[in-house]
Amino acid sequence: MAFNIFITGIGGQGVVSAGTIIAEAALAEGLRIRSSDATGLAQRGGSVHSQIKMGDEVSSAILHTGTADVILGFEPLEASRWAHMLKPEGVAIVNSNPVYPVTVKNGMLKYPDIEEQKKVFKERGARNIWLDGRALTERLGNMRVLNSLMIGFTAAKTRLPISLDTLRRVIAEKVPGRTVAVNLKAFDMGYKVGREEP
Repeated sequence: MAFNIFITGIGGQGVVSAGTIIAEAALAEGLRIRSSDATGLAQRGGSVHSQIKMGDEVSSAILHTGTADVILGFEPLEASRWAHMLKPEGVAIVNSNPVYPVTVKNGMLKYPDIEEQKKVFKERGARNIWLDGRALTERLGNMRVLNSLMIGFTAAKTRLPISLDTLRRVIAEKVPGRTVAVNLKAFDMGYKVGREEP
């Protein structure tokens, strides 16, 4: 058994935290893992991604083109930039809310159309599921729990080989103490929404 996940987004969205939670939960279930993070200018709102390979036999920490079972995109443009990493039979789970770079905010560039970004995944033949992470986290009163919400949604929509109980336990261990309750609510909401949607 092998399962590869590529998580991408913008600094400050919790991409690396999500990768850490998934990797540690996989370890807790006895799976072998290899992981790698690329943060770059993450603290300034730059691109960031986390790669996780898990299973009975895993080697290199770096995913190759066309080997990801899941792309978990916290930001649409970042997700579409990495679409080539996805297996043709894989699934992309993408938060539909853009984070506009400075060049878009100051009018130098135009943010690509969301429908065009969806086509990138369709052209690969992969499933792509988009959710409004902003609207869901606003219902919880805390938009900083996007990562827990996305993990829950992923658990519902993919064959992520980790139990819900283990994911919940590791989330509770890894997030700041004062945010445990809202992060667990976000995880549960993500899972519930994922199970309810076709």
